[in-house]
Amino acid sequence: MIVLRNVWKWYDDDTVALRGVTLTVPRDDFVFLVGPNGAGKTTLLRLLNRAETPSDGCILVSGQDVQDLDEQEVSRFRQRIGVVFQDTRLFADKTVYENVAVSLQVSGDGRASELVWDALEVVQLADHAERFPRELSGGEAQRAAIARAIVRQPQLLLADEPTANLPPAMAWQVLQVLTDIHYYHGVTTLIATHDREVVDRMRRRVVELAHGYIVRDQRGGRFAA
Repeated sequence: MIVLRNVWKWYDDDTVALRGVTLTVPRDDFVFLVGPNGAGKTTLLRLLNRAETPSDGCILVSGQDVQDLDEQEVSRFRQRIGVVFQDTRLFADKTVYENVAVSLQVSGDGRASELVWDALEVVQLADHAERFPRELSGGEAQRAAIARAIVRQPQLLLADEPTANLPPAMAWQVLQVLTDIHYYHGVTTLIATHDREVVDRMRRRVVELAHGYIVRDQRGGRFAA
């Protein structure tokens, strides 16, 4: 699903976010990205979603070189990727159902209603469909954001600190939802996180970054080596 070959990313202010990163993620894999702030985790996710392009090196996602995509191809490419942010970015004036449906309405997908209900069932929020974000707990809001990310039935799901600022019980519920999506729907999943408890409990593949380098890639790993 994902191949990075000697990927570098630097910015105009001379900040170097990634330094020669080489990484392979097979289809259906589940990966935690760990490391301190500034290690390069968010930059890596943004490169995979084509929100940014590498300064050097090659990135292939599902066989496509992300640097070779034109504007229309980028739009189609992103439709196959779900993204979950630390900030849920839900529209305050829209219901849960409407928030999940937004991207499908933009694309004019005729299956919108069916897909929205399917996504809400997956994240266990079908009975909250008519509620507004202000009426949700932090964990429920994050699950609504996950429903929005998977409503297009993506091949790849990228999550950037999805459990940040959530109490442990809510964080675990959110990670259980992400695990179920991966397991039952075959979605390749990468999660950048500082949540030591969740990583240690789940014991999945752990890729650790530090100062822009990959310093550890471990199956069944813990948060810290």
